[in-house]
Amino acid sequence: MRIPSQLSLVFVALSFLAPASEPDGASAPPVGIARFAGNRAAAVSYTFDDGTLGHYLVAAPTLEKYGFRGTFGVVAGKTADDPEAAEILAAKIAKEPNKTRRVSWKEWRELAARGHEIANHGMEHKGLPSLTDAGLEREVNEAARIITGKVGRPLSFIYPGNGRNPRVREFVLLTHIADRDREQRFGGPDFTVEKANDIIDKAVKNGEAIAIMTHAVAEEGYQTVTGEQLDGHLRHVSSIKDKIWVDTLANVTRYARERDAAKIAIRSSGANRVTFDLSCPLDPALFNSPLTCVIHAGGPVEPASARCEQGGVPIPTAVSGTDILLDLVPGRGEVTLRWTNPS
Repeated sequence: MRIPSQLSLVFVALSFLAPASEPDGASAPPVGIARFAGNRAAAVSYTFDDGTLGHYLVAAPTLEKYGFRGTFGVVAGKTADDPEAAEILAAKIAKEPNKTRRVSWKEWRELAARGHEIANHGMEHKGLPSLTDAGLEREVNEAARIITGKVGRPLSFIYPGNGRNPRVREFVLLTHIADRDREQRFGGPDFTVEKANDIIDKAVKNGEAIAIMTHAVAEEGYQTVTGEQLDGHLRHVSSIKDKIWVDTLANVTRYARERDAAKIAIRSSGANRVTFDLSCPLDPALFNSPLTCVIHAGGPVEPASARCEQGGVPIPTAVSGTDILLDLVPGRGEVTLRWTNPS
């Protein structure tokens, strides 16, 4: 586990079931949940709209070069089964603004296998606020059913044209765990690597989770980002990855929802030890991401001495000064942690 240089904690739902002090007089170490995974200061998700070919050829490989994964929005009704069929379909749709074909289902399955998120970007890319309930059903849920059959269940929804209102969001979140409800734009004639880097640096400073919206990548199209610009920007992000967590929209959202719903119940504590439960009432089939728990040991910790088990299973530990970090999945059993002080 990488230890971030900045600590930013949210102490959620602390429920103390044991006395604050043990017979030996030791105070119960406070246990909290980090705002973002790895106890980083901020989080960013790179999202890509419309599924154009540059996403497959350039965006995904560039993200992977730095160990990152992205969220790619698929227009289900305009996606063909394989590259050859995608070429034919692109030629038939004369009004398409894109100069290249869209990514095919075969290629989306490949990207999903490489760890990228394949998200729902609608059936025909229609604006949702003006649609009837029947229209929303087709544009949102029929698209989700197609994506599920072709690639796997889409957990995130990216609004076509960013069109949304409370009614639309409520409808979308009945069948998706995440939606891009606000975004930072990348691309266009005035886009620079410096501007992109500034967006990330501000997120770190403000302790935010942000979603980056990108369209055309290394191809002619809407708000184009060149491959060189994307690579230069991600190089900067990689240089501060101890401060910012890069992950898919679904994973960042899932962590936040688990974090906010989770409860910590301290069972016992004493000198250099604590036992507690971590629980979450959300559906464990969907919400099963590890949460970064932070234990304030109250003094220096010998890193090699920190030992943790959850439900009898050893859990890796990381030490930063007087804090011990643990990545724990809620509901996996009682957590026991012991450590010693430097001699």
